[in-house]
Amino acid sequence: MPLISLPFNLPRAFLDRLGYRGDRHIVAVWFEPGVDEVAFTDAVHGLVGADRYVYWELTRRTEVQAWIREHGINLGNSDQSAAHWLIVDRVTERAYVADVVSARDHVRTQILEEWAG
Repeated sequence: MPLISLPFNLPRAFLDRLGYRGDRHIVAVWFEPGVDEVAFTDAVHGLVGADRYVYWELTRRTEVQAWIREHGINLGNSDQSAAHWLIVDRVTERAYVADVVSARDHVRTQILEEWAG
């Protein structure tokens, strides 16, 4: 799966409000089953237990849910591990979605290549 640009704006100060305190350019976010918590990583620092209400401010919007279903995206939920991660560019405040393996690579290398999508 290529890197797909999220066609929605992130909530105001999304990463800060999730609890991210690092300074890396690229950060991945997803929902972790079992513990029912939002998680993030920048490949150096990570957290399971980020502010789920901020995450839901984005992911529970009707238009976002419809888009996620339309594209077969699974950011994780109480019953399933994430097949995709939300990738946030802290500098541009743009977000993307990619499969977990690709997302890990983007976060690890801190490089994003935009694809149409």
